[in-house]
Amino acid sequence: GGIAGSMEIAVTYPLEYVKTNLQLQHAAATTGSGYRGGSIECIRATVRTRGVLGLYSGCGPWFLFAGPRSAVRFAAFERL
Repeated sequence: GGIAGSMEIAVTYPLEYVKTNLQLQHAAATTGSGYRGGSIECIRATVRTRGVLGLYSGCGPWFLFAGPRSAVRFAAFERL
C-alpha cells in the first residue's frame, strides 16, 4: 500500500504543479503581469528553466505523507 501511494504522487504531482501554477498565473493576470500560455506551455517553460525535476518542486512532504497514508488505508480495508 505504501509503494502504491508513493507511485500515485509520482504520477499525479506534476499535473497538480501545473494546475497550481496556472491558477497562480491567472490570478496575476488580473494585475496585468500574468501568464498567457496553457498547460503544455507551462510544462515547457518549467522544464526549460528548472529541468524535469522542476515539475516536482515542493513534492517532498507529499512523498513523506503518501506512503504511510496509503499503507494505513489499505491495511484498514483488509481488516474490514
